[in-house]
Amino acid sequence: MYEVIVDGESLKDLIFITDVERTMGPAVKNRIVTIHAYILHDILATVDVLNKLLTGEMQEFIFTDQPDRFWKGKVKEDIKVSSSYERTKIDIDIEIPDGVSHAIKPKEISFSGRTSLILENNGSDYAYPTFDFKLKDDTYMVSAVSKDKVFQFGEPIEASPLKEVTITKEKTTDGYETTRSYTSIDNKIKNITSSSFDVSTINPNWRTSGSFVERNKSMPAPSNGKIKVGKWATYWQTGERMSSWVKGRTFPVAQTKSVRQSKSSKAYLLTNRGVYIGWLLEQDIDGTSSSGFAANNNNASDLVANFSANQGYYWHGPAKKIDVGVDCTNFQLETYFSYFIRNNSQYGAYYVGVMSGNNEIMSMTFSTHKNNRVTGVYFDGYGRGLQGGGNSSRNFASNFWGKLTMTKRDDKLEFKFNNDMDKRTYSRSYKLSDRQLQPSHIVIWAGKYANNPGPFDMAAIRLKFTGLNSKVYIKPKTETFKEVFNIPDPRYKFSAGDTIRLEMETNKAYVNGIETLSPIAFGSDNVKLKPGQNEIMFDISSDVVPDIDVFYRERFK
Repeated sequence: MYEVIVDGESLKDLIFITDVERTMGPAVKNRIVTIHAYILHDILATVDVLNKLLTGEMQEFIFTDQPDRFWKGKVKEDIKVSSSYERTKIDIDIEIPDGVSHAIKPKEISFSGRTSLILENNGSDYAYPTFDFKLKDDTYMVSAVSKDKVFQFGEPIEASPLKEVTITKEKTTDGYETTRSYTSIDNKIKNITSSSFDVSTINPNWRTSGSFVERNKSMPAPSNGKIKVGKWATYWQTGERMSSWVKGRTFPVAQTKSVRQSKSSKAYLLTNRGVYIGWLLEQDIDGTSSSGFAANNNNASDLVANFSANQGYYWHGPAKKIDVGVDCTNFQLETYFSYFIRNNSQYGAYYVGVMSGNNEIMSMTFSTHKNNRVTGVYFDGYGRGLQGGGNSSRNFASNFWGKLTMTKRDDKLEFKFNNDMDKRTYSRSYKLSDRQLQPSHIVIWAGKYANNPGPFDMAAIRLKFTGLNSKVYIKPKTETFKEVFNIPDPRYKFSAGDTIRLEMETNKAYVNGIETLSPIAFGSDNVKLKPGQNEIMFDISSDVVPDIDVFYRERFK
C-alpha cells in the first residue's frame, strides 16, 4: 500500500491510497502528480485535517514506493468529496514547479589542495552544486568552471582597475592615454548643462515644445489634524514593520517631533480610536487625494514638464540634450524619474535615450496611450524596437518612482527598472551585433498627446553617466615625482578565514553567509552537473589553494 509523507507527516491514518499517478520522461515545468485515494470514515473531519496538512504552499512530498526521493510542490485545487456520509473517492493534484524529484540524501564532498575533481551525478536530470571556498589566504577571485560554463566571483588581479602610485624624485612625466571606467555626469538634472533638442528627428510623431520647470513643492503635512498613510510605506520611524491594514488609511495626529532620518525631518505619532499605533515619517504621507505617490518625490530639485497649448494632433513636450563628455563605446546610464497616471483621460510619454550623433544607441519609453490608458514600457536598440518591449502594467509603470539603468557592454544591451513605490524590479537584456558607436549625448523628453491632459505627475530628477571603457588622457607633470606607476587596485578583496559560497541553483553568492551580488562577474552562468561524470575546475587568485566543500542533490525526471 502506498504511503504519502507531507513535510514529515504521514497521511496513512487519514486516507487509503490506491495509486500515485506521475509521468516520467523529459523534465516538464509544473508537472502534475495525482494521488488517488479513499476517505473511509469521518469524511468531513478528515477533510478538515487534510486542509491543515496540505496548505497550498510549497511542501515536500515523499511516496514510499520511492523512499529515497522527495518532490517539492503544492496542492493545486481544493479537495472535493462526493459524499459526507460514506466512503468517498478523492483525487489530490500536486503541482511540481521544477518538474523533478530530489534525492533525500545530498552528496557531500570535501577536499583540500586540489583545483579539479570529478563529480558523479547518478540522477536523470541536471544537478546544481553549491561550492564553499574556505580561504587560507587573501583572495580577489574564485570561480567554478565546467566544460561549457563559468561562474566567477570577484576578478583576477590582472583585470583589476589601476591606481596611480608615485615615487618622489624631480622629473617630468610624459602624458599618456589610457582606458578605464570614468563617470562624466553625476548630478541633479536641474544642475546639468543642457540644450533643447528636436525630438522629431527620433520619431516624426513627436514635437519639442514647452519647458522643464522646478517643482518647488515641500513635504506634505497634516490636514485638519489628520494624515493619510501612503500605500508604499513599509516601516515606522522607530523601525517596526508596518501592518498592511494601516496603509492607505487616515488617522489623527497626536504628537510631532523633529528627526533626521532618510528623507524626512519630521515624524508624526498616529492614533487609532485613542490608541497609539506608531510614528510615521513625513516621506510616507500620502499627499494626494486619490492616486497617491511618495511625498519624498515632491522636492524642489524635480523638473516637471510645462506643456505648450495648441500643438495639433502630435505628441509634444519639452526635451533636453545633455552631452556625455567622454569618449567610450561601452557605458552605463542611471536616471531617477517619476511617472504617475491617475485616470483614463491622461496621456503621457517619457523618453530617455543615449545617442551617437543622429543615431540612437539605446533608449526606453514610458507611454500611456492605449485603451484604459495602461502604461507600456518600450525598449529600443540602434533605432529599432526590441522584442519584449511594450509589456504593460498599471501597477508597475503607471505608478512609478525610481531608477532606470541602461547598460551597454559590447554586444549586450541591458535595461533594468527599480520601482521604489512597490519595491519591484523589472529587467531585460539583449544581444545585438556591436556597432561600436560612441555616445555623444543623452536625450530626455516628456510628452503628452494634443490638448489631452498629461500625466498626473511626471518628473526628471537625477542623471549619472559612466563610460565603462573611457579614453582618459593623463596630463604631463613636472614635479617632485620620479615616476608614475599604475598598479592593480582590486575592487574586491576577501580575507583568509572567509568562506565564499557559490550557489548554482540560484546563481547567488555569499560571503560569510551574507548574500552579495556586485562581485559576480558579468556573463557568469550556473555550473551544473549532467547525469554521469563531470569534471569541475576551480580558479583561485591566490597562491594558497583553499579547502573546498561541495554539496548537491541528485534530481530525477
